[in-house]
Amino acid sequence: GTVPVWQRLDGGLLDPEPDRNIGKAVVAMAGGGLRFVVGYPSLGKVSLYQFIDEENLDENSSRPNFELVDEIYSKGNDSDMFGQSLSVDVFANFLVVGAKGYVRSYWLRVFPSSVSGFEYVAAGDKIVGEESDGEEFGSVVASGRVMDHNGGCLTCPFILDQQRIAISSPAYDKRFSSLGGRTGMPDGRGRVILYQYNEDEEIWQPLVSPIEGAVAGEGMAHAVKFSPDTSTIVTSSNFGDARVFRIQ
Repeated sequence: GTVPVWQRLDGGLLDPEPDRNIGKAVVAMAGGGLRFVVGYPSLGKVSLYQFIDEENLDENSSRPNFELVDEIYSKGNDSDMFGQSLSVDVFANFLVVGAKGYVRSYWLRVFPSSVSGFEYVAAGDKIVGEESDGEEFGSVVASGRVMDHNGGCLTCPFILDQQRIAISSPAYDKRFSSLGGRTGMPDGRGRVILYQYNEDEEIWQPLVSPIEGAVAGEGMAHAVKFSPDTSTIVTSSNFGDARVFRIQ
């Protein structure tokens, strides 16, 4: 049979500054395959792209395979690494962006006046880590929503109520030496904090107690993944192990 091969799709928009080394880019794909986002932490920018229906393209068309829908910029300084971690829902209607020490979330709204017809607007307040979390708070994010929310309809109009975000903080509780410097440990105990959106108060609130590492240097939360119903989290540490937790 025919051996499948990869074909690079053309968007012409994925290299924002081709003459400058802007460091790493972070990506996240919507589960439905319709949209994807690209974060440029050194630029403090996140871009949303949408695939163009293949029925509207032909072999000789010069039209790109995907197009830019919206861009979000950091409201902080240029070094806050806005976009260092990303998470989107199945249609990229909901976006979580991690930065140094904080996390912001957005939802995609219809704006007929905009070029694409869509814009991301802030969803709730900015989530800021505590002093004990350090700047690594937000280095990994995961998101989802309660499955029985909105009658269990995943394709129904998106609303924020009961949306959940898991935020990593691998440097949590990093120890300091008596001289005022770090002890040399790469990380603290580490922790994962789960937040749920409160639609009445329009804020993000911790849902349960954090998942915390047990010993110094464990660095719990280097990776964080949600189950589809957001009741189960898998996370990893510096010690080469993965751990699974479920809300009871």
